[in-house]
Amino acid sequence: MYRMLLSFSPAAVLKMSFQRGHEMAYTYSLILFPAKSTYLWGDIYHIMSEHVQMSTATDSREAADKIAKTLVEERLAACVRVIGPVTSTYRWKGKVETTEEYLCLIKTRSALLKDVERMILHLHPYELPEIIALPIESGYPPYLEWLEDETIGEDELIEGNKS
Repeated sequence: MYRMLLSFSPAAVLKMSFQRGHEMAYTYSLILFPAKSTYLWGDIYHIMSEHVQMSTATDSREAADKIAKTLVEERLAACVRVIGPVTSTYRWKGKVETTEEYLCLIKTRSALLKDVERMILHLHPYELPEIIALPIESGYPPYLEWLEDETIGEDELIEGNKS
């Protein structure tokens, strides 16, 4: 017969221990973060992030600046950092290529992913642009609040653009 013990810590950790007699059988911890977007359950890490950092790379500073300015002006991104030139090596149409590019790091909300993608595709000079997104697992809370404040809210999206 197992006995379940529950305990909470000030850091919002729920610890569940299963005990048989005086011997501890196994323990799981559930860590709750204030934003309720990330939790840890045993050895399984699951993210339902509200914020993402997207990236794309272009062949010129002008193209990168145009993407950055448009995304921020349209409130699809709170910030776009343009880095470069950087050297990229990749395989394209059967050949290994090396070129200088400008990397755009785009901070936005996950609800805007499709809109950001559409805008990048509209502005991008490449036939097949890199458009990837990584979840922001954690961040300085005032920065993440600023990110939300500076991007279009759900209530401001055009009906056809809502995910």
